[in-house]
Amino acid sequence: MVRRGCAGQNVGAHQFERVKKVFSLCVLYATLAGLLTGGLLTIFRRPLLSIYITDSPEALAIGMKRVFFTAMPYFLFGLLDSAGGALRSSPRTKCWRYCKRGKKAGPFRFRIGSAF
Repeated sequence: MVRRGCAGQNVGAHQFERVKKVFSLCVLYATLAGLLTGGLLTIFRRPLLSIYITDSPEALAIGMKRVFFTAMPYFLFGLLDSAGGALRSSPRTKCWRYCKRGKKAGPFRFRIGSAF
């Protein structure tokens, strides 16, 4: 939420170098946090799963594979969220123009209210 506010305020002030700095810092922090979280979950997957699975070694093996494939690309969620926040802060996106004009937007054809 903070990055959208920072990026939106800087776009409004035409400080695009600051927008680039905020975006790059958000991508860096999201990547580091995601890699750290995914790495820790991958390293400690056996002890964490053994809390819940106590009787079946086959279920534990399947759970360990699932944790691996879920936790390793975890940093991508932060990248996608950062990119989405940067796009929402920009007034030059197609969705913003539709909302500004009050037209029907997108494939769902819903009417944007007069809040814009």
